[in-house]
Amino acid sequence: MPTSTTTTTAPPPSPTHSASGPTKDIFGPGPRILPLTLTVFVQRNISFLFGSSTDEFFEHAFDAFISRHANITVNGLHLSRAEFMAQILADRFAREEASVKFLGAVEVPDATVPCVENAGVVGVFYEATIYEKFKVMGGPATRILIGCVNAIVEQERDASGDLVPRHVVLLNQVVAAKGETILP
Repeated sequence: MPTSTTTTTAPPPSPTHSASGPTKDIFGPGPRILPLTLTVFVQRNISFLFGSSTDEFFEHAFDAFISRHANITVNGLHLSRAEFMAQILADRFAREEASVKFLGAVEVPDATVPCVENAGVVGVFYEATIYEKFKVMGGPATRILIGCVNAIVEQERDASGDLVPRHVVLLNQVVAAKGETILP
């Protein structure tokens, strides 16, 4: 059986420990950082996709959210990851700014996974207000989208078997424009 070796190094000096020994802790142990809930993970990433100001920021947000092997359905049509990304990018062409308001959410953690925060199913209902670059009578034309996203979130393993950050592995989106484009 192969053995593994681990090399450890001394931690850098901190407010509670210096090279000469322990020091008085004047700040306390600090806050415990908890992982995002599944709902917050999905809502935050949807907001990043709508609100990204550059293609580079969008691509980074998309890669952090959607698994490379995701199964994606939009309005009943199956899309590849590349097609889904291209569809969103094409819609961003005329967008100057956008805001997202989440109207409801439900989350079901996957109890079969030891750490409940790592995987589960999330459904979110949102309204996105999109302000177009094109001006009409001095102000931006505005579109409102109503959407529902159901997503299965998992923490996958890479080729070496190490856990990687959470991603959406299945996404089912129903989205429609609410009424006509609103002129200023």
